[in-house]
Amino acid sequence: MSSNPLSLLAWWAATEVASRSASAAATKIVHQKALALLHDVIRVLGYEAASIYEGDIRLRDPNWIYGVELTEAMVRFPLTRASLETALREVGTLQLVNEYDRIYLYRCIAAQKSAEPDRYLAAISVSPPERQAIAARLERFFRTHIDGVKRNDVEKWGRDVERRLGVRMRLEGHVLSADMQEQLAGALRSLASLIVGVKQREPDELPERLARTEIFGRLDKTQREALVEQLQANPPYFFEPPDLEPASELAGVYFRDLAKAAASCPPQAMPLDELLEETTHYLRIDAKRAASVVDQAAQEALASRYTPTATQRATSAAVARAALRLLDDEEQLLFVFEGAAAEGAQGADVPSHPLWLFGTNARLFAARVDEPQVVWIADGKLQTSPDGGRWVGGCRLTGGVWLSDEHRGAVALHVRGQPMRRYEKCFAPLLAWRRQEAGAARQSPTADEV
Repeated sequence: MSSNPLSLLAWWAATEVASRSASAAATKIVHQKALALLHDVIRVLGYEAASIYEGDIRLRDPNWIYGVELTEAMVRFPLTRASLETALREVGTLQLVNEYDRIYLYRCIAAQKSAEPDRYLAAISVSPPERQAIAARLERFFRTHIDGVKRNDVEKWGRDVERRLGVRMRLEGHVLSADMQEQLAGALRSLASLIVGVKQREPDELPERLARTEIFGRLDKTQREALVEQLQANPPYFFEPPDLEPASELAGVYFRDLAKAAASCPPQAMPLDELLEETTHYLRIDAKRAASVVDQAAQEALASRYTPTATQRATSAAVARAALRLLDDEEQLLFVFEGAAAEGAQGADVPSHPLWLFGTNARLFAARVDEPQVVWIADGKLQTSPDGGRWVGGCRLTGGVWLSDEHRGAVALHVRGQPMRRYEKCFAPLLAWRRQEAGAARQSPTADEV
């Protein structure tokens, strides 16, 4: 090696690389351990501080809720050596706030005594993702260690867990759901409760609105006609999700129908985000897929609100959701312009929130989309003028009324144009709206003429 410089260089390079790799790996391990220690310290300090001001915070911890539910399962079903060992091991590894809580769970399991899970209101005190994680761990424990039990006992335990967690249970080999036609009937009944109970529509509207759903099309013809008549005669005014197999294809179909009904059925301004979110978690539908379904339903509902001649339309789901909340039920959209902004007087400070300009058959208004709110509305003094160059620029709107306190310093509304489009062509719908309103104002009788 000493007689070959290339071999010596290769040996030195390999040694250096190995040394640096080992050093980097050791540094990474040290950093991971330090972060884990810091996490544990912050967790302990946080819980101790919270316990001083709110003593029952430990009872809202997801680890505690899981431990209580696991203990309840051990009480409900016959003990085996394997299930007892696993349950004790699970309780022993839980990160509980108080070690006395762990001892309490040990004693409940040993004495076959319930830890009273109904006391802790898990559906309210624990976040939806944490409740889904608890349900998944209980299902895994059930599949692995619970066997030879009666179906009625399994169904009762599963229903009780679902009620406490607000999440559907998926127990293979012990189906908690009814047959397909009964599930479809329950899903249609739930959709009807949204229409008459939440949206407060008349029961006479049920046949037409339910006939638009995919769930309705899957029911047997004879059964669906009889069911709709029954729902008309005895409307379900209390909404609750149906008992469908969680994360199933049918659950996805039902949720699509639910999202469409929530977006399209008047009053469309009614916010139902919480209802849709709770249904998503209950049926254990993927959150991203559910959000996509809700967005698509909002866009389809808004598309039906445009006039046939509308050319300037919104493409964003966020704008669609906001527009549905801001429009009156009878309004039809003529155009939507993105990129509006308030313009202050010289030296005036006005908010820089992005605004959208909406033109309907009844009014012209600008609104925020992130927090749906009308901030400006046109009046009889509206004036429009080019703002910028002929080919690049925007439209300046003066007059109108600013409705938001934070925009009191605004004197005009600027709407951004599109590059390389002439002012007259880019803002043709807006200019046509102004001409029509001006003509209507001239034709209206004055006070003297009346």
